[in-house]
This record gives sequence, structure tokens and C-alpha cells, in this order.
Amino acid sequence: DAVVLVFNHDQIIVASSNEFIPYPYPASMFSSSSSGDDREDGGHQLLLIAEIDCIRVITARSYEVLSIVPFQTQDIFGFGSQESASLLYDSYEDFEAGDARADHHRRKIAEEQMEDAVIDCLEAAKYELEMVEYQTKLLRACKYGKLFLKNQDLFLCDQFVETCRFLRVLNNLRA
Repeated sequence: DAVVLVFNHDQIIVASSNEFIPYPYPASMFSSSSSGDDREDGGHQLLLIAEIDCIRVITARSYEVLSIVPFQTQDIFGFGSQESASLLYDSYEDFEAGDARADHHRRKIAEEQMEDAVIDCLEAAKYELEMVEYQTKLLRACKYGKLFLKNQDLFLCDQFVETCRFLRVLNNLRA
């Protein structure tokens, strides 16, 4: 949960952990009127529309959706993260590059955490909506991690297939 305020055409997000995150909007995002707009705000209007899971930000020239970054994505892509999903993703990238560090990263993941790492990579792929490349890497990291599960039969393949179908439909709609 967060509180969103607009002050001097900057969007300020006040998170529940008392973090203040400034999200400025440059003047180019607003309508530039050469006719000498004499309104108090100089023609700069920023409209925020609250949704259940996001905030829609509308200006004269842009439309954006701001939402909370899922914990799985934070765990994987966070700077210096040592979470098991991050280690699995790093291990997969090193494996693809032919780097021997892949085994080192994979061995840092405890056996009982490997399934959680695989599921976190799968869940993070669902939220990577901008870059198909990241979706693919996360799904491949999931497949890679599945090979090292203690009991591969227990892993829910249906969840993997459903995620792939979801992403395929989503990416086709966006194309």
C-alpha cells in the first residue's frame, strides 16, 4: 500500500515503510501551448486515477500505469540480491554464457529452497510485461532450476504450461 501525492508537478509516492520516492514528470510530458496559456498551472495538468492494483497517470501527452513491483521481481533483479531466485537466474545466465560460475551460483541455493526459487522465477515471468526477452530468460531459468529439484515429479508442470499460455496470449494481444 502507498499514498500518492502530486506536488509541483512531481509525483511523490509515500510507501508504507516511510520511504519517499520522487517520480518527476518533465515539462515535455505536458501540453506545450504557444498561445500563452494564462492558467495558474501554466497548462500543466496531471491526472491520477486510482485502480485496485495500480495508479493511472494521464497528462496531455502521455498515459502511464504505475504499480508495485512484485516481491519475486524485487528478489531476482534487486541490486546485490542473494535470494535463491536471484542466484538461480544468475546461474542460468552464466550457464547460457558457458561460464563455470553457473555451478558455483547454483550450489549456493539450498536444496529445500530450489523449488521456491523455481516458482519465484515462474511468477516473476508473469509480471515482466515490457520485455519478452526477460520473460523468456525467467522461464528458461525456471526450466533450468527444475533439473536440480530433489523430486522433479512433485513440481507442478501445469503451472509452467499455464504461465506460458498466459504470456503467449498477452504478447500476441500487445503485438
